[in-house]
Amino acid sequence: MRPLVSKLSFLLLLTLSFGIAGQSLAQSGLVSLTKNWILEKTNVKGTYFAPEEHEKGDKLTLYPNHHFVRIDGGVRYIGVWKLDCEQERIILKYCGSDKEKTLLIEAIDEERLVLKLEEDWKMDMRIYLRAGVTS
Repeated sequence: MRPLVSKLSFLLLLTLSFGIAGQSLAQSGLVSLTKNWILEKTNVKGTYFAPEEHEKGDKLTLYPNHHFVRIDGGVRYIGVWKLDCEQERIILKYCGSDKEKTLLIEAIDEERLVLKLEEDWKMDMRIYLRAGVTS
């Protein structure tokens, strides 16, 4: 897994890792992120934690049509998402609510995704996800 050091490296990684000829950078990013991402572990202030019993099915599924399904603490959420390439983040907008969650992309490859919860700066929390089969 490679950390992202600049906006340019982020865009190049999305483009080169997935080699999608004839598509824009935004489309390349969309393809690379549109997976079923399964919670592997979390890191809070430098301490790693395996998922607790109620978190074992937690995941984030990003679909190409910009819809998402998120299981968080065993609770299912749905909504729409967008990729902000310039800020290297995913923005989730929840259906039936004004709730919005911003997730900073810290690292990505074909099998792993590390997200930092932007709103959770006091906890300095990161979520480690692995690619799974889209459901």
